[in-house]
Amino acid sequence: PDAGSAGAGAAGGTGAGFAGPDAAAVAAASQLPAGDRQEMIEGMVAQLAERLKQSPDDVEGWKRLIRSYTVLGKTDEAKTALADARKTFPADSAAAREIAAFADEIGL
Repeated sequence: PDAGSAGAGAAGGTGAGFAGPDAAAVAAASQLPAGDRQEMIEGMVAQLAERLKQSPDDVEGWKRLIRSYTVLGKTDEAKTALADARKTFPADSAAAREIAAFADEIGL
């Protein structure tokens, strides 16, 4: 899959307080030129990152953010998000274990 479609899926989803793009927005994005589509995807990822600053206790949100950065080729940002997620949850918590397993799964 191309980075545009994968990134859109990674940034969207059903995290608490984060409604991903609706079907019309996805359809519109698929018709955009690659540069505009990339800009739209990066905007959605930035919104997710901002939401996690306000409400950090969202394991699925962190996983989406980390995966989104990875799909976009932004490995440094993915590693920073992973570090932030690790700081958010107690080291011995189920959430921390889930984040660690996810990081291993995607090779971070």
